[in-house]
Amino acid sequence: MNKAIDKKISGKKDFYLVALHILIGLIAVVFPLISPLLIVGCIVVYILIYSRNDNDKLQTIIFITYITGLETLYRTAGETFLPYETSKYVQIAFVLLNLFIARTSFNSFVGILLLILMLPSLILFPPDLYKYFVFNSLGLCALAFMIAFTAYQKISFADFSRILKAFLYPCISFVTLITIKTPDFSDIDFNLEANFETTGGFGTNQVATLMGAAICFLIILM
Repeated sequence: MNKAIDKKISGKKDFYLVALHILIGLIAVVFPLISPLLIVGCIVVYILIYSRNDNDKLQTIIFITYITGLETLYRTAGETFLPYETSKYVQIAFVLLNLFIARTSFNSFVGILLLILMLPSLILFPPDLYKYFVFNSLGLCALAFMIAFTAYQKISFADFSRILKAFLYPCISFVTLITIKTPDFSDIDFNLEANFETTGGFGTNQVATLMGAAICFLIILM
């Protein structure tokens, strides 16, 4: 009986969150700054509420996942006051916050080894070209932090579902946005090249990756 009630409450919560993120996608069409403002809001909420008590690292992972999904939305919307690839900076910052404030620790030396192996490149790279080094190595650096932070982490399937949903909700906003911004099929000139008209004007590779990941996560949840 209790399981049935819990399932019904969870279903209602999911329905409201889906409706909310459809609304966010609609708002982003006319007010593109809503997505970077949401990212800033998530950062503030995590720092003020969750960072001190997240000893199991779950909330850190959920917030990082949600912000990663939101980043594609704000890039597609076209207006932001945040740096490019904000989610990678947030990912590294949240991991460090969790380590120092919640007093957790790294789980694996593999991620740390990856960071150490990057040091020679950092030293040998021409100083006047550091911005290119940051642009190309930031993803590897964020990956190294997450490997060190989450490797061998034990997690229940219920919590894993929460992590997947944290990524899927921004995808709903994104799909809403590009659906509205995509012109009628009769007005689209289809050819053998990537078509930016059907992706809200954003990179076709990134959109395909995001949608492919979303479909994969939906299948896992089902």
